[in-house]
Parts: sequence; C-alpha cells; structure tokens
Amino acid sequence: MGHWGWRWRANCLAALLLLPVSLSDSGCDSSFPSYFPIGTKQPWHPFPCDNYGIPGLVPHASNTTTPCAAGHALVIVVARHGARYPTKRKLAAVVALAQLVCSHESAAPEALEWCTAALEAVSGIKSGSLSARGRQEMQDLGAELAATYLGHLHDTQSPLHSLFTDVRSSSSTRCRDSCEAFMAGVRPPSPAAGAAALCAAADDPLLRSFMDCGGLQELRSAFGHAHDAAGVDAAAAALACAAGLPRSAVTGDHAQAAYWACQMEASLGSSAPPLLSSSSSSSSSSASTHMDLFTVEEDLENYLLRGLARRHNVGRRVALPLLRRITALLESAAGDAAAAAAAAAAAAAAAGAGAVAAAREQRPPAVHAYFAHDSTVLPLATLLGLMHGGEHDDVRLAARASLLCPSASRLVVEVDACDGAIAVRYNGAVLRRFASAAAWQDAYAAELAMSFDAECAVHSAAAAAAGAAAAAAAAAAPAATGGGSGDEL
Repeated sequence: MGHWGWRWRANCLAALLLLPVSLSDSGCDSSFPSYFPIGTKQPWHPFPCDNYGIPGLVPHASNTTTPCAAGHALVIVVARHGARYPTKRKLAAVVALAQLVCSHESAAPEALEWCTAALEAVSGIKSGSLSARGRQEMQDLGAELAATYLGHLHDTQSPLHSLFTDVRSSSSTRCRDSCEAFMAGVRPPSPAAGAAALCAAADDPLLRSFMDCGGLQELRSAFGHAHDAAGVDAAAAALACAAGLPRSAVTGDHAQAAYWACQMEASLGSSAPPLLSSSSSSSSSSASTHMDLFTVEEDLENYLLRGLARRHNVGRRVALPLLRRITALLESAAGDAAAAAAAAAAAAAAAGAGAVAAAREQRPPAVHAYFAHDSTVLPLATLLGLMHGGEHDDVRLAARASLLCPSASRLVVEVDACDGAIAVRYNGAVLRRFASAAAWQDAYAAELAMSFDAECAVHSAAAAAAGAAAAAAAAAAPAATGGGSGDEL
C-alpha cells in the first residue's frame, strides 16, 4: 500500500491537489510541505524527515526496525479516527455563511459559485461523522497493518475477530466507523459480517480519559475565553471585501466559519471552487491571509492542552491510564515469551531446533487495536517522550502543534518475537526503542508511579493563570483567533 502526502495552493481554501509521496529508509516522508494552515484537520501524512522544521522535536529518533524471522509477538495500535465532517456547531456556521453569500446577488462571482457548491456538498451529511476521505484513510491503515504484521493470515477464511486479541474504541460514532473502515482494509474488499459487531461492542471509556480529567477541562475552559477581537474584526472586513459583501453583513462569526469551510474542504477532499479566489488580487490575498491565521488558535490549543507545553503537565498525563494498560500488556508478553522459550528448549531436546523454529515462525502476533481521538493519541505520544520542544517552551512548536497529529494518526508499539525488543512507531517513523519490557518500565517509572486522579485535580488558580497566559499569547500573535474548538472533547 502506498503512502500519501499532500500539496496545497497558498490559499487554504483553494482546490486540493493530492500527490503520492514515498517514505525514506527511516520511515519518514522526505518531501512533506512545511505547513498546512487548517489547524487540527490535517489530512493523513507520514512523519516528515525534517521533524516539521523543529530541531530537537524527536529526541530519540532511530532507523526502522527489522524483526526476526518469527516476526512480532505483540502489536498495539492506538489510532486517531479518519477525517470527519464538521461538528454540528461548525456545520451550521458554514451553512449560515453559504446562505449569507448566496443571498447577495452582488457578491463576487467566485463567492456565489462557492456558496452554491458548499450547500450542495453539505446536503445530507451527518455532522461529526467520518467522511469518505476518512474512511479511505482508515482502510489504508488496516491494509498497512495487515501487510506489516499479519502476513498471510488476513487472506484466510478465519473469522475476522480471530486476527485480533483485543479491539476497543471510543464511544464516538466516528471512532467506531473508523474501526469498521480499518477492518475493511484488513480484509478487502469488505470485512466479514462480524466487523460491525466487533467495533460496536468495543466501547472503552479509557480512550476518552481526557473527559474525566477535571484539571484539563478547567484549563481548556480558561483557554476557550482567549481571543483577539481586533484580529477577528479584521478577518471579517477582509472576507467582506474578497466576497463582495457589504461590510455590515459580515461578522466575526462569519470569518470563523470561512476558516471552518477550509477545514471542511480538507475532509471532503472537494474540488469545488474555493470561497476566496486564488488569484493575486489584493482583496483575496488579504482575506486568505486572515483566514489562514485562524489556525494559530488551534495550534496554541494543541500545544497547551495536548501535552506539548512543558509547563502544563496535565495535557500529557491524561494518557496515564493508557500507558498503564500498554505496560501491563508488555509485561504479559514478556512473561509469555519466557514461558515459550522454556517450552521451546524442552521441545528442542525432543524434536530438534529446526522443528521448533518452524513452529515459532507460524505463530501469529497478539494484536490490540484501539480507535480514539487526537486528544488521546497526541497526549500519549508526548507522555512517551516521542516528541517535545525541549526543556523550555518553544514558539516554533507552538506554531506547528496542529501538524503533529493528522487524521488517522497511529502510534504503534511492537514487540520482537525473538528477543523481546520494543519499538515505538509514530505515523510510520520509529521514534523510540527499548531492549525489553523491563527497560520500558525503567524509562517510564516516574510516570507509572503517578496518580491520574491527583494529576487531574482541579486547581482554579493554575487554570486561570494558564488562561490569562493563553489570552496574552493570542493577543500578541499577528493573527485572528477565536474560542477553543474543543471538537475532540
């Protein structure tokens, strides 16, 4: 299965261009563009070799691994859902903007063309649900996992559920739909009849632990009140000018909706005309700049609330329950490996080492597949130390934070069947290795000793201070920002 990257025109609302790219030997994408101004709705792309242009982002970078002949003993996949349609609030805002544009016959021809196409595109879709592009992203992930870890097993007629030791999902419909699309990739052209039941019965509250973290929710609420009113007003004025609408008819909410329309186009994969012309006219160029800059808010939100900011530990510690589960699975796999080695030694004495080796090669891995949100996957990645901005907060990381967890992101923990070595992959690249389950435990001893309840305790003073800092950062940035999106929460 090929990997896919993205190229965009300068205007974030321009028609999309989908181009294939290939992974380098290190598992990363060597031709990834530097920046997509669409916030947390980034389409799937492999981890780039240049670390998104952030020196020190990956402190433990490594080359790809080569498993032994016996393959893998354990594979744990934690995936973000695929691209989705806008949530109910955002979809309503985009529709309201399109209706506003279509109601003005004096609007620019490009704007009228856009509003007609936009209203047609959203007709009949279910807000927040997985889009066709998102289904394809997850199907590609299923095919990739099957080819990498299951070998010939996914081509057999054995029940689909027999290929997986455990399948779990957030209760969100888009996560369950992502699970089903994933299964379709594991066994094309469509999964076995049991796939829907397998995914529907997988509801796991642990994959939405951020909802149970009072400290994080308080911090998010404080951040949500940070915005740059002057920037929003400037964006509204630029939008009115570019779309040929009366200035009095366009509000800051309409400007925000134009940015959400940009994100919607990424999810739809639409070739419909953009709201803003991609021409070089001063009015469209100005509006495009303002629309692009709305992504600053989502970058800052990802940075502060999902584990990247060094001073806000709660953002990554919401993943503590999931870290404990993964650690328990690794411990169990190590115990099973020890027992298997003892059995192999006994069998070797009776049947010869060759027969034992052949038996080992036929043993399938234990595969655990979890389907969740960026609010689950990115905090886990930062808690594991896969990426960070160094010992001090880094403005470069804050300005690119939304790039780090695109749709269908996947964090994979794999255990070598021969020596028990552990590799951690994130979006295709191996970012950390451990010699054994014991080495893993040593590396995360401090985190494993923490209490989720204590880390998530509500501290009003700290949340208020963080909210004030976010407001100051947003006001200082040369961009228009709005309230926190909270789509994944």
